[in-house]
Amino acid sequence: MALGFAVSPIGADHMHSVHDEAVGSEPAIGMLSYPYGYQGEPIPPDDLSADKFRWLALCNTHLMHFNCIGWCAFHDDSVPRARDVIQAVTRWNIQSQELMKASERALTLPRAYNVREGFTVANDVLPPRMAEPIESTAIDGWRTDFEEFMRARSLYYGMMGWDEETGVPKEWKLHELGIGRVVGLIDGA
Repeated sequence: MALGFAVSPIGADHMHSVHDEAVGSEPAIGMLSYPYGYQGEPIPPDDLSADKFRWLALCNTHLMHFNCIGWCAFHDDSVPRARDVIQAVTRWNIQSQELMKASERALTLPRAYNVREGFTVANDVLPPRMAEPIESTAIDGWRTDFEEFMRARSLYYGMMGWDEETGVPKEWKLHELGIGRVVGLIDGA
């Protein structure tokens, strides 16, 4: 969840990231199986493997999808259901994969905008307090390991098609998403 907070295009927001305990739930895995093709197993909340950050990248895209269409987070969150509603209301013959590409675009375009406005990898951080051990809770002693966080952030950037070191969207990714027109507007693409 900490990584999701750090890389959110609008700053830390619980609606742009997922709670770690959701990674291990069957409903969350089912939610990502279609249209993403996610076939993973439940992941423990404290796991920091590549599988978890792949899951985070898919979930962030999924959450952005519902933010884009104004869909309540407490409603049926299946992409096929949302696609059916969009088709019924607009009469567009849109497919789930097209909706997911639109969601990726909605994550990457603000990233490009933020880069243009001067945001750097230095802005995708957590407050130092996150490195202090938590006390008086069920997870006493837990803290964010900043070295692990930095590794995870680079991995996440790569999974999103952004430069692993700078977080700048890569030129090929911008073109893939149909927003290649912004390539010349940002440094490092």
